[in-house]
Amino acid sequence: MAYPAEVARPREFDEGAVLDVALDQFWTTGYAGTSMDAIATATGLGKGSLYGAFGGKRQLYLRIFEAYCARIADAVAEGLAGPDDGAYARLCAHIRVAAAGIAADTAHRGCLLAKGAAELSEHDPDVTARSRRTLGHLVTILGDDIRAAPRSGTATSTGRPTPTGSPPSSWPSCEASRPSARPGWRPTGWKASPRPRSVSCPGLEASPRRGCDVRPRGALIFQGI
Repeated sequence: MAYPAEVARPREFDEGAVLDVALDQFWTTGYAGTSMDAIATATGLGKGSLYGAFGGKRQLYLRIFEAYCARIADAVAEGLAGPDDGAYARLCAHIRVAAAGIAADTAHRGCLLAKGAAELSEHDPDVTARSRRTLGHLVTILGDDIRAAPRSGTATSTGRPTPTGSPPSSWPSCEASRPSARPGWRPTGWKASPRPRSVSCPGLEASPRRGCDVRPRGALIFQGI
């Protein structure tokens, strides 16, 4: 007797909403501190449904990490794209958004890109490769914009605005002012900090869940969404 082919049951949950909840879980407690049981509890789904839809914990994490990195790269590229004569203003806007992200991150959760790289780069080659690609892409995008500003006459090669073609007054200077350029000069009361302050993910809107706290040794610091 022939049996009819089994028809796959449609998923009875919003996959995007589940991924958002899993993102929050990984972001808050890290990869090692997050279990599939915790994600199942947070989403209200059974573990069988999670495994069936997303695979194991590593597969789920990699999917979330990949999407996170892609959003960072796309947002920065979009925010800094444009003609040379607007490069300086775009760079200033980018830095202002990054600063706003620091202030908005009241939970101090930091950046998933940085946290994932710090936790897993020595153990997971996929996380290492994706982190390197993302940071390399961001460096390229920022470098292109920085090089475009002097070409347009809105900034010199030192990054300072020129007397002519300066950006609108609504955009503050990207370079923090300093009263002295003497080698070794430090402001009064200056003390070396053992750890750099966190920096917000570039090009992304500020929200309490989207700051960044990246502290790689000797590395350029980016932060995320």
